[in-house]
Amino acid sequence: MSEATIRAQIDTTVNAVSNIGIVHDYERWAADWSNILDYFKTEISSEEVIRGWTITCESFTQTLEQFNRGYLRHYTYKIRGYFGVDDAAESEKTAVAIVEDVVEALDADDTLHDPDTYYKMFPVDCTIFEARTFAGVLCHYAEVTLEIEEWHDANS
Repeated sequence: MSEATIRAQIDTTVNAVSNIGIVHDYERWAADWSNILDYFKTEISSEEVIRGWTITCESFTQTLEQFNRGYLRHYTYKIRGYFGVDDAAESEKTAVAIVEDVVEALDADDTLHDPDTYYKMFPVDCTIFEARTFAGVLCHYAEVTLEIEEWHDANS
């Protein structure tokens, strides 16, 4: 397996969550900061809203195992969510519920927990949930951390 395969599975799992918005399997950037919102605008329940996610591999480390016959690669992913604030609609509650759905979906994903591919996934955490200004708009911001290990055989 590879980092790209793990990232693709994370993307598939997050995209399967109801009312998730737009999911990007990498950090999005724009030369004109005002255009960044275009990457995260979507329509949910006939309303145009800011609701989007990015997936990034923040780091990976390696540990030699079993007398140098292979190594474990430990990946740390950040899955970041952005939700436009709508106080009248109590948007914080909706955002938290969707973040919980993302965490639960990742925790339950059989592919990411498959011992035949030597994956070991640690419990998924929402490490940050707060209000932030995003591209000039007040948003709920969530940061979900996923850590996973993958075995690499030194002989292949």
